[in-house]
Amino acid sequence: MSPQPALPSWVTWCQRPFPDANLLLLNGRQPALVDSGFVGHAEDTADWARAHAGPVDLVVNTHWHSDHVGGNALFQARGAAIAAGAPEAEAIARRDPGCCAAEYLDQPVAPYTVDLALDDGQILRLGDADWEVIRTPGHTPGHLALWQPDD
Repeated sequence: MSPQPALPSWVTWCQRPFPDANLLLLNGRQPALVDSGFVGHAEDTADWARAHAGPVDLVVNTHWHSDHVGGNALFQARGAAIAAGAPEAEAIARRDPGCCAAEYLDQPVAPYTVDLALDDGQILRLGDADWEVIRTPGHTPGHLALWQPDD
């Protein structure tokens, strides 16, 4: 097996114990966090992000499960915008039952709003790089991936 390539200097990764989501912090002029983890770790996540990048401007959620969105309300209260795939943004706005899937993990999700609904092919400036939104429905209807072709 070949060794893992090193991450660019403007990317900080945090591995969390299963079943919590791992975190990706994109440093730069527009600090962004990909997923915010469980609510039980929200303060730790916010402290970690602040220590590595300063205030986070944007949290991008790959999908709406509680292990990925639990810290959203805290980050939003501290001034970050929340971005998510368009189908999930619409469901969250309607407060559809099943959004955030917190029950089976016993990790409640405080109410938050999606400030930026993301569509396939959209380009986002995260940190100091442009990222392409790629819709990858299946795990959830609005699941998405982010692709940064340069690095």
